[in-house]
Amino acid sequence: MTKITPDHLARNAVVYVRQSTAFQVAQNLESQRRQYGLVQRAQQLGWADVEVIDDDLGKSGAGGRRPGFEKLLAAICEGRVGAVLSLEASRLARNQLAAARCITFGGMRVDRVIANEVLDRLQPVGVEAALAVIDARNQRRSEKRRQLELALQQARYEAARAQRQYDVADPENRLVAGELERRWNERLVAVRNLEAEIGRLDADKEPILTDAERERLMALGRDLVQAWESPGATSETRKKIIRTVISEIIVDIIGDSLALIIHWQGGDHTRLTVKKNRPGQTRWTTDVDVVDLVRALVSSCRRRSRVGR
Repeated sequence: MTKITPDHLARNAVVYVRQSTAFQVAQNLESQRRQYGLVQRAQQLGWADVEVIDDDLGKSGAGGRRPGFEKLLAAICEGRVGAVLSLEASRLARNQLAAARCITFGGMRVDRVIANEVLDRLQPVGVEAALAVIDARNQRRSEKRRQLELALQQARYEAARAQRQYDVADPENRLVAGELERRWNERLVAVRNLEAEIGRLDADKEPILTDAERERLMALGRDLVQAWESPGATSETRKKIIRTVISEIIVDIIGDSLALIIHWQGGDHTRLTVKKNRPGQTRWTTDVDVVDLVRALVSSCRRRSRVGR
């Protein structure tokens, strides 16, 4: 199997298991055995991590919602899947054309749109806007931490007061002592929760950029277009740039268009719409306007030729 590369093996292999009806699930145990047996086949081919998706046992592939199939598509879109193993293609979908449309489309036009969006974001103006967003986010984080610190200070004071009240309570009066102990415990839980929230906020803290680092980013924005279009820039280099700034891209087919959602590193997202190629239309197909223009010129030349005669 020379088509299997180290890049495939670095991702998970997914075994998709499905039977169409509850009757088949209960009676056709041989099919189940063969489908689950694909796990061993994936391991023989070199995969160490093999995931089984069998949420769709008893669900027809002709229509209706299939959570297992949706989980499989999501994993593929996230780039976590190196291979999909299924007993036969109909396990994925009865309508093979519909299944293909779910997961494939011409990518040249999409690549150009995404590349332009990345370059726009990394231009000096885009970098400056991103730095402003980072500064605003850090400011909001600092304000939130200050509010949490004040809340923690108040919670510690209330916990200490609850402890003093419990210490001076008459132990013989169990009802009062129990109530005071409950209040003390509630104050301690509030203190721990606030401390944990501050800890999570600090762990998610973005690094503060120095003036030199900011200038380097601005210089990168000025030089990026030239570097991107350089003859020496490989596809792998461009992919690394895209992966640096983009977390994931979700694509949905809506009519004759592709609806894209770009999730950027840092949490922002951008929605784009790209027209799909019509059947038979590729990047080598001459534009319709050009064809119409040539036809008009040919017709004009023929009329002139007849007049000349």
